[in-house]
Amino acid sequence: MANISEEKCIDALKEILVRCFGDENKVVVGDYAECATCLEKQDEGWELYHGERLNHYNSQFFGDIKDACLAAIDKAGYPEDMQEAKNEFLRVCEL
Repeated sequence: MANISEEKCIDALKEILVRCFGDENKVVVGDYAECATCLEKQDEGWELYHGERLNHYNSQFFGDIKDACLAAIDKAGYPEDMQEAKNEFLRVCEL
């Protein structure tokens, strides 16, 4: 896969969250949010975590935005929805 810009991946993630799950706010991108799955850029890459009481729980770190977005899709949906959403995300990212 060609090098994909971070902005394009974030836009694709938001589009897929709306299209497949009906809500782009299933994952909050770029900032902390209370009682939410959050995806934030850090110095070393991307952090995906659950925000609660100003803490970062179940943190996962990714060096690649594409991998971080795919993991965010996992957290956003139900098992039967995830593979379809991931495939759609990858398709949109490559456009």
